Amino acid sequence: MAAIQQVRSCSVRNGEEYRQNQQIRRGIVIDRDPKKMKAKVQFEDEDDVVTQWIDAGANSSTGVSFFHMPGMGDEVWCAMDAKGEAGCIISSKYNAKDKPPADSNDIVALKWGGGIFTLDTASGAITLETPGVIRFKASQIILDGEIDLGGEGGQLLHRKGDTDSDGDAAVGSASRVRAV
Repeated sequence: MAAIQQVRSCSVRNGEEYRQNQQIRRGIVIDRDPKKMKAKVQFEDEDDVVTQWIDAGANSSTGVSFFHMPGMGDEVWCAMDAKGEAGCIISSKYNAKDKPPADSNDIVALKWGGGIFTLDTASGAITLETPGVIRFKASQIILDGEIDLGGEGGQLLHRKGDTDSDGDAAVGSASRVRAV
């Protein structure tokens, strides 16, 4: 009930904004300001009219948040007010030139120049490919399971519980470590 009242109070507080006749428009990103989370969009179907700085929408802005500006030249969907003066970018749009990084209902993918991160939600497998450095920062990193260094099927180096020459546990949680 409280959530409904909160939504109603938002609607009342921003009533004018909701009464405007919004138009959904498609355009191309021509400028970006990531510090302000705003972009300029050109609407080719309106004699190449360019918007003022408009908001770049986000999946979430509180709690678990995600930051990503639409790319330069991205084809985007925009919600604009009736006068076309204010609005926001709703999302980028894949097209024949810019295809999605995966073509499966079970794959979540994040792709960038030279790299890709994929999560297969059906199997739980995660793959990360990048030409750059991978850095983990944590108070503790625990690897639990079989670990293959350099590929699958290498020479077994250690098993869980093995000790090194000083008698210290060489591998505490990994069940097997192999190197190729």
